[in-house]
Formats: sequence, structure tokens, C-alpha cells
Amino acid sequence: MSEKSNAPSLSRRDVLKRTTAAGSAIAVGSGLSAAADYSGTIDIEIWYADGADPDATSDQLRTAADDIADQTSVGTNITQIQNTTDSYPTGDASEIISDFRDNQGYDINEGQINLLVFSHSPDTNLDVVGLNHQGVLKPDNDPVVVLNDYFQFHPNSRVLKNLAITGYLRPILGGHADAAPAAGDVNSFGKVYVNDGSANEVSPLASWHAPKAWDCPNHLNNLDGTDDNIDSGCQQDDVPTACGYSRSLTSCTILGVEQHMQDNF
Repeated sequence: MSEKSNAPSLSRRDVLKRTTAAGSAIAVGSGLSAAADYSGTIDIEIWYADGADPDATSDQLRTAADDIADQTSVGTNITQIQNTTDSYPTGDASEIISDFRDNQGYDINEGQINLLVFSHSPDTNLDVVGLNHQGVLKPDNDPVVVLNDYFQFHPNSRVLKNLAITGYLRPILGGHADAAPAAGDVNSFGKVYVNDGSANEVSPLASWHAPKAWDCPNHLNNLDGTDDNIDSGCQQDDVPTACGYSRSLTSCTILGVEQHMQDNF
């Protein structure tokens, strides 16, 4: 059973509010440069494992895709949302990805993000996977992202959306990890946006990798991969602690995504 998406979200809606001219080089310390006004479309297919409910989270996953299109010259298009009868009860991310590939076979398409949404509760297993991916998005590659829908129960409704954005973008930025602010660490494309010192907000890519303030509510830190803190980020040598969550993509993230899509699509 599958549900076709509505019309795709196209390029950023405010027509490149940044002041740089299209195609001009920008020195950001990462070796990345600005892309043209339109840099292609990220196609995304979403698969729901047995036990994961599309009615509970699909709207948030669509919003996350729209958030990317709003802020970049890249379009996003959720091509299909599918329910499956396959279950993924245990295992680390590599095992889940391998089982997913075995289960779906040739139905996993190249040139798109293939997102598997599954449901694992950290209350039952201290090694539960939160979010991970395998592969780089290119026309002849079939990257897979796995996302635990347990994030929907976090008290901040922005959390699942941020993790979905991260899942969509890691297969793109992962190919440029050597140009990341902290070389080799794709999570360092994110940052903490500092407000009044008590409401600091974490961007996508850094959402579960920036240091947590001691009093942050319910961080679900027993999900795998949520506690390997980054110590530098986009335009930040020292990453401060934070509790909040921002949809805003960093300049490093925007440039990396636009350049990758323009170069490869």
C-alpha cells in the first residue's frame, strides 16, 4: 500500500534572500561555494516498517522536506510513502539497513533518499538506534536513512522534524565531510544558535550532537548516536550547550547541499 505525495516542494520560496550573487564564490573556510538559483531536486521515498504509524509522523516528515526547500535553492519531492509489513525489532543501524535492503531489493531506487521509519523504544533496549545513514546521494547510488519514530514523543515538537532534516541531508553532506568545519564530522555542519544564553537552539545536523544543558527535558540520550558531542560547528570554534531546536540551516549546510546537488544533478 502506498500514498502518492502532493505536488513537490520547489526551490526556496523567498528567492534567495541572501545577498550573494548566484554562482559567485563565498569564502566560508570550508572550500564550498554558492550555487545557482536552482540546484535540482532531492527526491525522497519514505518506507514505514511494521509498527511505525504514517498517520502519526508523515506530516512532520513532509514539513522537514519543505524546510529544506524554503531555505535553499534545492527543491524537495516526496515521491511516495509506503507501508510495509517488515519489522526490525533489534540490531544496530548497519543491521537494520542491511535487512531493509534485503527486504525491499530492487524497489530501493537510485538517485533518491530512501528513508526507513521504524519504531524502537529505548525503554526496552539501551542500544536502540536513533538515526543513521549509509551511502552518498548521487544519480547511480541508493542511499538509505533509518529514523526511529520514537522521537515523536519528545516534548519539543521540533525534534522529529530536525532529525528528519538531518536524515535527508546527511547522505548529501556526507560526501563533503572532508570540507566540514570539523574535518570528517558531518554533524559539524550544524551549530548552536545563541539567543539569551538560556534559550540556545540547536540546528539540524547538530540536533543530537551538540552538548546538552544539564536541565534539558527528556533528551532520549539512550538512543544510539545522541551523545557523541561535537566541539566545533559552522562558524563556531566552541559549541555552547542548548535545550531548544531551530529549523534554521547554517550557511555551511546550505552551501554544501546546493553545491552537491548542482554538481551531481
